[in-house]
Amino acid sequence: MVAAIESGNTASIRLHERLGFTLNGQMPQVGVKFGKWLDLTFMQLMLAPGRSPHRAEGLIAGQARSNRYSAGLRPTAYRWERA
Repeated sequence: MVAAIESGNTASIRLHERLGFTLNGQMPQVGVKFGKWLDLTFMQLMLAPGRSPHRAEGLIAGQARSNRYSAGLRPTAYRWERA
């Protein structure tokens, strides 16, 4: 999971750190607000560290999962198959 936070928003950065996010990079001067340049901080949370992509797939919720159902796919014990 990736968070893109305005670098001056230290409260949000600290909150993300407490939730397990780690700093991955910064982009200087990506936008302007009220005549001031804004920098962007990227943070990342590994959702399934050490798990194979197949096993981690079950942890992904929301849109990705609903897209599978709307595409006519149904879960089986090991993979998604057409219904």
